[in-house]
Amino acid sequence: MAMVRARYLADREADHGGKTLLVTYNKTLATYLNAIRPVELRDVDVKTFHSFAMGLLGGRRRATGSQSGRVVRVLDGRDRKGTIAKAVADVSRGSGASPFDRPILWWEDEFDWIAGNGHTDRVAYEDPDQVERAGRGTALRREQRTRTFDVFERYHQLRSGQGFDYDFSDVASDVRRHLLTDSRGSGYRHIVIDEGQDFSPEMLRSLVAAAPADGSVTLFGDYAQQIYGKGHSWRSVGLDVSRGVHRLIENYRNSNQIARLALAMAEMDHFREEADLVEPTLPAAAGAKPALVQCTDRGAEIRFVCDRASQLARSGSVAILLRHRRDDLKAVREALPTEATILNREMTKWPSGPRIFIGTYHSAKGLEFDSTILPFCGAEALPDPSIVEAFGHDEALARDGKLLYVGVTRAKSDLIITHTGQPTPLLPTAPDLYRRSRV
Repeated sequence: MAMVRARYLADREADHGGKTLLVTYNKTLATYLNAIRPVELRDVDVKTFHSFAMGLLGGRRRATGSQSGRVVRVLDGRDRKGTIAKAVADVSRGSGASPFDRPILWWEDEFDWIAGNGHTDRVAYEDPDQVERAGRGTALRREQRTRTFDVFERYHQLRSGQGFDYDFSDVASDVRRHLLTDSRGSGYRHIVIDEGQDFSPEMLRSLVAAAPADGSVTLFGDYAQQIYGKGHSWRSVGLDVSRGVHRLIENYRNSNQIARLALAMAEMDHFREEADLVEPTLPAAAGAKPALVQCTDRGAEIRFVCDRASQLARSGSVAILLRHRRDDLKAVREALPTEATILNREMTKWPSGPRIFIGTYHSAKGLEFDSTILPFCGAEALPDPSIVEAFGHDEALARDGKLLYVGVTRAKSDLIITHTGQPTPLLPTAPDLYRRSRV
C-alpha cells in the first residue's frame, strides 16, 4: 500500500507529482521494498529513516565544510552500553542506590525516550507535571528524574569525548533543526512513512519538516504492532489530519485462522491501552489452524523447527522468527540442513523463490511469508526475563505481547509456534484457536 501511494505521488504527469521519499524503520523492509519497486519509479527513493538522516546531515556538513568534512559518527551497540554504564558509575559515586541500581537496558530505554520525544530540557524533564512518562507512570520521582538527567548529561559528555556525534535516538532532533533553518529543504516533495507506529515523535516531526508547503506527508501505521514505544497524538508530532484519517480494515495477508489468533491476542489485557487499535475484518481465505507444538526439550524443539522449515521451503517462503538474535539464532541456523537468509541490517538484496529466512521479530516488521515458525515461545522465555527485570512484569507483557503479535501476523497461510514446558502467557488460551501436538 505504501508503494502504491508513493507511485501516485511521484507521477510526473500529475500536478501533484514530485520527488517522493518512502521511509521505513528497519533495513530489511527497506531492502524488500527496493526489490519490489518497479524500475520506472525513478522519482521514488526507499530508505530507512536513519539512512535518510545520516545522508542529509553528512551532505550538509560537506556542503558547508564544517568539521573539516569529517564523517558523521554514531555510537551504537555494545559501545553505547559501555558508555552508559560508565556514565552511571561516574554519577552514582557517593549517591544512594536509586535509580542507579537499574539495569543498563532501563537506562538505554530512558535515554531513547528522552531524545525520541525531544525532552532534552532538564527543567521540563524533572517536572512530572510538564513531562508525562507514558508507560513508566510514577516510577520516577522528581529526585530520581534529577539523577537520571545527571547521567544523561554525563553520557553525552563521554560520547562527545569519544568523537561520536549522535546515537540513533537523537539524530532526528538534529535533522529537524537543519530542515527548519536551511532553505535547501530535504529534496523531496512528498514523504510516505511505512510502519509509522515505530517512529519516535522526533522522527515524525523531522519528516514533517522534510515536506515543503506544497507537498504532503502520508503515514501508514498499525498500533497493535508498536514495538518501539507508546503512542502519541497527531498534533504533537506536527501532523494535520483535518482532512481525515483513512482506516484500512481489510486483512489481505493472513488466512482466516491466523487472523483469528491475532485478533484474540489483540483482545488480551496487555493491549487494553491501545485506543488506536483498529480491528480488521476477518479474511475470507481459509487455511489450517496455527499449530502449537510442545517439545520435550530445547534440542527436540530445534530439530523439529529445522525439519519443518526445510519441508515448507520446498514450495514457499518460510521465516523462522525469534525473540533473541544471538544464541537462539545461532543454534537454529547451525542445525538447518540448508543455507538460510539472515534478516538483518546488512541485507542489500532480497532473494526470490522458495527459501528459509531467519531473524528476529524486530527484523521482520512489515514483511510477509508463506509460512512462519516461532520457536522458544515457552513461559520461561516470553516475556523476556531481562525485560521483566528492567521494566516490571506488566510492562514486559505489553512489550513482548506486541512483538509476538508481529511474529504471528507475518504468516500468510501456515503458522507454527513451538515451546517447552508451558506456553507463554502472551498467547490466548482458547483451545479452538490451535492444532496442539507434542514432539
